[in-house]
Amino acid sequence: MLISSVFVGMLIGLALKGSLLKLSSLRARLWWLLLLAFLAKFMAVKLHGSGLYDMGGLMPYVQGGVYWVSIGFIVLNRRFPWMKVILLGTLLNATVVMMNGGRMPVSEQTLVEVGKVQTIDRLRGGEDVMHSLGDDSTFAPFLGDWITIPPSTSVLSIGDVIVMIGVILLISSVMTSKGTAEGQGTTQESVRDGVGPTPV
Repeated sequence: MLISSVFVGMLIGLALKGSLLKLSSLRARLWWLLLLAFLAKFMAVKLHGSGLYDMGGLMPYVQGGVYWVSIGFIVLNRRFPWMKVILLGTLLNATVVMMNGGRMPVSEQTLVEVGKVQTIDRLRGGEDVMHSLGDDSTFAPFLGDWITIPPSTSVLSIGDVIVMIGVILLISSVMTSKGTAEGQGTTQESVRDGVGPTPV
């Protein structure tokens, strides 16, 4: 999801005559902490999938930790443009995941429509520790995974789409900015807060 968003953002930036070199100004603070959080999540999924350890009961804590780190990372790097959009999408995903036992609910109907019948069987069998099939007991199913963007067969949530839009806008705006990413973010926040230069 993030990789494709970065790629699309780059294409838009190039189409608008931006420069890839300007992406070097995206020097995020504590990026390594975010990397460690997702690495821990990856290991939890692998442990569960391999049958070495049942991570079902621990997944709410793993997911909660990853989302807390992610939100903290976004807030810490809010000087970059469009980070508030990315934060909104992350908060929506965190809400639906944490209110559904640490798993993202997925629409069975959507999975059928995109031909992912095997995924349905895996979810029913509890093989996927990060997702679950949505049902009548699901909290806020509209925030779960039910959106598809053809020609891809990936099933996304509203939060995913918002995060993708935020990343695309972040990358393309940095590539087409006149200054650095940090400077651009500061300028945008100043204008929104009404403390920027007075228009003539």
